[in-house]
Amino acid sequence: MVVVLGLGYSIWSLYRIQKHRTKIIQWFSNTDKLMLRWLEYLSIGLGLIWILVLFFDDQVVFSGVVLLVIFIGIFGITRLPIFYAHPEILKTTAHPEPPSFDEFVPPAEDQEGDLIRYAKSGLKEPDATDLHQRLTKLMAEKALYKQNDITLADLAAILDTHPNYLSQVINEREQKNFYNYINTLRVKAFIDASAHPDKQHYSFLALAFECGFNSKSTFNKYFKAHTGKSPSEFVTH
Repeated sequence: MVVVLGLGYSIWSLYRIQKHRTKIIQWFSNTDKLMLRWLEYLSIGLGLIWILVLFFDDQVVFSGVVLLVIFIGIFGITRLPIFYAHPEILKTTAHPEPPSFDEFVPPAEDQEGDLIRYAKSGLKEPDATDLHQRLTKLMAEKALYKQNDITLADLAAILDTHPNYLSQVINEREQKNFYNYINTLRVKAFIDASAHPDKQHYSFLALAFECGFNSKSTFNKYFKAHTGKSPSEFVTH
């Protein structure tokens, strides 16, 4: 029974981590340090320990536990805390809460469901249009997407609106979640910069950092997802 509970706990932890990853793309433009990969590995490790308990003797189990503890010591202490609350999210409590509705997903994925959720949000059409226009103007004039730590709460504070309303407008009007919206702007900025004569001596990575990306892997992955080509393939064609 204890083994079953242990395995169940590991599986439930992995499920909650996936839910966390789904949620953070609604708030953050760079998520590399928020993915809780070490916690995912720890949950997998615990599950493997319980499997060892089922099929092997104590010596093998104890060896597995020792290896897991070493892993935690080497890898875990360099990660962000498990219960991580970004200060910009905490600031949103200063805004009056709109009527609650479910976690956002991009309308392109579940348009009918979004219409039902957004109908409960309290954001009226004229206000949504005005907010979208102000957002578009702000991005064009200030290029805030180039701040690699920009968050949904940051933009909402600048636009003097509630983050839920801003998230709704981005999902509905741009057909993207916050993460994809910001990184699409970064890709476009990179393409424009790479074609500029004054930027020809810059490396791709330097341009990517200038446009708001904070890691080579994220830049390459998102650029290919957006354009269908790697940065070098795109620029040379």
